Amino acid sequence: MNYIKQLNTFYRILPNNPISPTAQCFYTYLLNKNNELSWIKEFKVTNSVIMAFTGLSISALQRARNELVQKGYIIYKKDSGNNAGKYQIIELVVHIEQQSEQQSEQQCEQQSEQQTDNKVNTLNKHKLKTKTETNKKESKKDKKETFDELINNYTTNEELREELKNHLATRKAKKATLTNRAIELSLKKLDELVKSVPVNEQEGMKIKIVQRSIERGWIGFFPMPENNKKGDGWDYIKQESRKYEDQDLPF
Repeated sequence: MNYIKQLNTFYRILPNNPISPTAQCFYTYLLNKNNELSWIKEFKVTNSVIMAFTGLSISALQRARNELVQKGYIIYKKDSGNNAGKYQIIELVVHIEQQSEQQSEQQCEQQSEQQTDNKVNTLNKHKLKTKTETNKKESKKDKKETFDELINNYTTNEELREELKNHLATRKAKKATLTNRAIELSLKKLDELVKSVPVNEQEGMKIKIVQRSIERGWIGFFPMPENNKKGDGWDYIKQESRKYEDQDLPF
């Protein structure tokens, strides 16, 4: 880094990238310090040394340092404990040259874009297609969330919620109808099956009914067998199931 070029460039760009007088004082000290060290990439200097040379208080020093970092004049790395931090002075001449190159590249890109309308149109079509596919995926995700919402609104019993969601997996495996209406009818059927059960036992009975349907691989819900019925209720279940062998049950 050339000290004179760095200082001249600093004052040349200062009107467009202004800093406070305190920060200017801090910056010129750092330039002088790095010049003494033969312009190494990073150098350490304690706050106490800076304060003694510049006359800045610790709070003024910190504000000036933050200002220089934010404005892009230096890079500062704080060290652990009470150790001195590391300073790196940005070479302004190189920085300005890089900005000029970037501006030139941007101008070339703009001219190239104006001459390649067909490519832009192709890109827009591709983006539209990608967006459409993304919307379809999100739509499927929303549908799944809707099923969960129906179940969550149906009951606050976590065990029953979980079993109902497991039953949805059974319905899916059987390729049964999966719509909001089908789920609503299924939950309505479940309510009907426990009407004769005491209120404080209805949630438990619902769980047993759902678990039984999952165990048997049924897509619908059926009454639990009673011990006083022939065959422990199994004949009744088979009879009810035969009614819907050729139908896609809505529940």
